Amino acid sequence: MVRTLAAVYLGDLGREAEPAIPALVEALGDENDGVRMDVAQSLGNMGPQAVPLLTKALKNKDHRVRFGAALALARIGPPAKSAVPTLLGLLKDEHPQVRQMATGALVSIDPQTQSALRSVFGALRGTSGPAAKKKAEGKDQPATKKSGKAPGQG
Repeated sequence: MVRTLAAVYLGDLGREAEPAIPALVEALGDENDGVRMDVAQSLGNMGPQAVPLLTKALKNKDHRVRFGAALALARIGPPAKSAVPTLLGLLKDEHPQVRQMATGALVSIDPQTQSALRSVFGALRGTSGPAAKKKAEGKDQPATKKSGKAPGQG
């Protein structure tokens, strides 16, 4: 309870709490989910001066720290643009929650990323691009042995 209150208080101070950023980044690894979320929100409230340490935290071996750092960067938004290359690397993270939060952070930092990510994910799922167009047109159907044409192709 005390850790949570401290994190919330420091977040309320915003940029004035800059000296506490290293301790808060470390607290992203707290065993308590509530503390981690409050810490991430507090770091997000501190603005751009937290970005360098949060970017470094994206490489932490603890997936909870990576998740929290990505959450905080999402709250900071466009001023966290320098973290984009590291966030892109997290799209391959072994933990799905980290990948999801990295995606959210990328969209928050650069809203134009959203359409690019939709295209990429659509292509991966086969819902966009040339393969999806063929599928929608019925041209991806295998040919039958008798006619050599796809079913429905007369």
